[in-house]
Amino acid sequence: PLANQSELDSENIWNTFIGKDKKGREYLVKSAGSQSITKGNMKYILPSKGPAISKLTNTELGNNPEDQLYNLAQDPGEKSNIAKENPKIVAELKSLLERIKNK
Repeated sequence: PLANQSELDSENIWNTFIGKDKKGREYLVKSAGSQSITKGNMKYILPSKGPAISKLTNTELGNNPEDQLYNLAQDPGEKSNIAKENPKIVAELKSLLERIKNK
């Protein structure tokens, strides 16, 4: 069993896995070199001060000192940051991510 309250960030999606429901999670939070939230087709990445490229693997880490927003349906490679053109979406996803982090 999980310790008291440790399941607060969990969501039961068993019915989705077994085909009884077509809806999965409403959003997905990821934390690696940077923190991000994906909701629908939109992915928001929090600003971070880490290196942009890993010297060891020569791979992009997602770190950027500015807000990042990507429409994954149109830009699955996350090449065009559309945060400045979509301040309302940035504010919504940033607020949701902060609420989740502060649970």
